[in-house]
Parts: sequence; C-alpha cells; structure tokens
Amino acid sequence: MSTECDASVDRLVRACLGAKDRRAYCRDLGDRSSSTHFGYQECVPYEKDRPLKKACALGFRVIDRFCKDEAAP
Repeated sequence: MSTECDASVDRLVRACLGAKDRRAYCRDLGDRSSSTHFGYQECVPYEKDRPLKKACALGFRVIDRFCKDEAAP
C-alpha cells in the first residue's frame, strides 16, 4: 500500500497545484525549491511517522518540479 500511496503523491500534488495559476508562487520560491532542505521545516511534525515524512518530502519535490516545468519555455 505504501508504494501506491507514494506513487500517487506526484499526481495529487500536481492536480492541486494545477488547479489555479501558481506562477507568482513559483516565482516567489526562486531557487529555494532546489535546495535539499526545501520543505524540511514543514515536514518536521511527521518526523516520527516515516511514511508520512516520506510523503511530505515527496510533495515538496513535486512542488520543485512543478515550478521548474512552469518556468520552462
């Protein structure tokens, strides 16, 4: 089940992000989303629950990729 949940994070986060214009949000992130620490603070509450921590981290990686895709010409 964990593999299925992890695999759906990308699709779900992209669907949420794509539901409205996120150009300003992505612009405000700048290069911060490329850092390996991007989203770390937001995921700290899930530190003791490995599956939730992993899903949280995956969600922030999706945000990074989404913003890079949006910025691509």
